[in-house]
Amino acid sequence: MSGTALGTDADRPTPHWGRGALVLAVTVGLLAFVVSRVDLAGVRSALAGADPVALFATAAFSLLAYALLPSLRWQRTLLALGHRVPFGTLVFARFGSQPLKLAIPMKGGEAFRALWLSRRTPVPLGDAAATIVFDMFLVGVAQLLYLVMGLSLARSQLATALLPSVAVLGVVLALGSSFVQRLGLRLATRVSGRAGRALEQLARGFLDLPLSTKTGLLGLSLLVELTEILAMVLCLRTLGVPVPTWAVFAAMPVVMGITLLPVTISGLGTRELAILTLLGSFAPPEALLATALLFTTLEFLLPALAGTLVLPAFLAGLPSGAPARPVPVVFRVLRDQWPYWLLPLVVLVVALVAFVLGTTPEGPMPFVYGP
Repeated sequence: MSGTALGTDADRPTPHWGRGALVLAVTVGLLAFVVSRVDLAGVRSALAGADPVALFATAAFSLLAYALLPSLRWQRTLLALGHRVPFGTLVFARFGSQPLKLAIPMKGGEAFRALWLSRRTPVPLGDAAATIVFDMFLVGVAQLLYLVMGLSLARSQLATALLPSVAVLGVVLALGSSFVQRLGLRLATRVSGRAGRALEQLARGFLDLPLSTKTGLLGLSLLVELTEILAMVLCLRTLGVPVPTWAVFAAMPVVMGITLLPVTISGLGTRELAILTLLGSFAPPEALLATALLFTTLEFLLPALAGTLVLPAFLAGLPSGAPARPVPVVFRVLRDQWPYWLLPLVVLVVALVAFVLGTTPEGPMPFVYGP
């Protein structure tokens, strides 16, 4: 079979279930560990006490923030590189790739946005990938800025981490300078000319954009990350959990960073454990777990659920383009077998809901802990 052809059904590869099963097992294990530390009846009680109006407003805020601000930042980055892409096209790409981001560790789903954009618009794949890399850099810098702000607001023993945080922030900002990056490119080119050329293409957002444009995009990125922190604040207020706002600003950048660890499905388990650990001195674990589950649902599962509505159309757009540009095996598997690789995520969500809802005022039902 030619390398440029998609092949017949018999030629299509089967997915590697082993790795997915391992990630699913770690996710379930971490969630089970978190659940074992709390009274599920208390979690259910906290969720049942949510203010309906505040819950609806928080969900609307979270979904609109996900759809609008990051898409605007992406559009402005593309425009700065000389590419005009309709705003609606970028919103569609973000929602279409969100289920993939949930299923693939370490932001692997981001690559699908770059591939889809290069296949459906005149934007070259290298420039599309460069905007994704630059976008992730902006996210990291914004999270560090909020971490430093939160630690300074704490005015407690947490403030002892302020100077190390500033040092880390300085390193990241230094890596964002053209001088440091060009030096790194020269070193990479000496090691491998091919790797150097690839890195130079991916670094276009760092090397080619003027400082004023970078500053504006960083400001927009701060707004994007602020919405995620505010979403956590709104979740706490919706459930009536008394955690100080400064503590949320100090803890959430750390939580979001831990979520990037490629050991669970979209950070499920690691996120909840981090929230319970970092905010455990401010509220009971049952209230914190209820808040963490609500935050995960609104910030990650809700956009993914909305994304499944456009996922078939999104994946169908991947093979379009020049015949000389073959579709990699992984894209073919995800495009043609998407109902199957989404199944573990659906099972996990259903099991999580069953754990929370399958409780009585006296405690968990027998199927949780046995007789």
